[in-house]
Amino acid sequence: MIKVPNLSGGHLSKETEKRTNYIQKQSIAEWEHVRRRLIRCKYANPIFDMGILWVEIPPKTPLYVTAQPLLLSAIPLREWLANQRLRGEVVYDQVGEEQNWHGIDRFENWLSVATMIGEGLAQIHKHRVVHGDIWPSNIYVRDSDPPLAPAYPIFIDFGESFLVMPSGEPRTQKENPYRAPEREKAASVNTEQVDVYSFGKLMLYLAVGICNVIPRLEGNRLIFGHKRREWVRNELFMGNPKLVKAHPEIVDFISQCVEADPAGRPTMVEICDQLHDFSSGQVPLPPRLEDIANRVQKIASQARENPLEGVFLCLADRKLRDVERLIESCDTDMIEINGTRDVLIAALVNLFGELRAGDSWTTLTTPTVWQHGALGLDGRYLTATIHALNVEAQEVVLIETCS
Repeated sequence: MIKVPNLSGGHLSKETEKRTNYIQKQSIAEWEHVRRRLIRCKYANPIFDMGILWVEIPPKTPLYVTAQPLLLSAIPLREWLANQRLRGEVVYDQVGEEQNWHGIDRFENWLSVATMIGEGLAQIHKHRVVHGDIWPSNIYVRDSDPPLAPAYPIFIDFGESFLVMPSGEPRTQKENPYRAPEREKAASVNTEQVDVYSFGKLMLYLAVGICNVIPRLEGNRLIFGHKRREWVRNELFMGNPKLVKAHPEIVDFISQCVEADPAGRPTMVEICDQLHDFSSGQVPLPPRLEDIANRVQKIASQARENPLEGVFLCLADRKLRDVERLIESCDTDMIEINGTRDVLIAALVNLFGELRAGDSWTTLTTPTVWQHGALGLDGRYLTATIHALNVEAQEVVLIETCS
């Protein structure tokens, strides 16, 4: 399949030539690395060649085109959703906006599609590649063979892709509902977290049937932290109130993906873990001591079979030291937990799950964890705790102390 640059929508020939010429000069070597890394990844349909077409329109114009494998047995995500009766027929108005769809009705169906797409994107990230342009039109779905096997996504159009290793090249992108905010500035160092942001907006699209740009300002105030979560919550309640009322954890899940600060977003592997926890309908059972001992023995065996060297040996040693300190802290009254705000909240929720009648727990955290609104009636910490504990007749008492 040959893809030609979009010349509609007011794109000037000079702008198209400037952009494609930049891609031709700066990115062709990187695209080759991307192609090699994804050659055995069934979730990717990467670009494998580039070329030039000369258009006989005065003045004679060069168009830089890309060659990609033709997908014969996969269909666009929107069409697949319609085939699965998760939405009606795809209809657009005169300006290209979708009509007559307000998102997936049932949580189980939303979760199934989210897990399918999330696992595919996580596999691409495991190949150390960032797609860079995640949105519905760049996702196809292939029904597996045999027919009873689960369907899986195929990501197309790797024109914005790059390797996970930062190169210093500018990764700016025109504003669109799925673009991570850090891609606005050329000086930003972009990582796989740009895909995580786009994935979060894609999950919002699947829930409400539309995807709007998160505004930067509300009046004169920047929208970040709990304000961004409030925006996501309002979109969900306006677009699909039945879904979000039955499963308020969707607000927390999407909000963490669209954090303004990329450091606050989880990885796709962590996202997939959360989706699997949702599908189980309950908090995972705590591990047994035997399980941990067996895993330690397995790690030791793998280390002997594939000896680590250099920096990897140092990193493994550092992680093992953290585990040793954690085990040593079991004899004390304090355990230290590090990580992003979402990691800390998830850890606290798991700790609450271990409390029994008569137990108490005092948590000392940094001010960034307890942002205004985090402990409201629909605050992230409280809703996550209630969801984890599956509270019915129990009483949860939260005391916030600020200095």
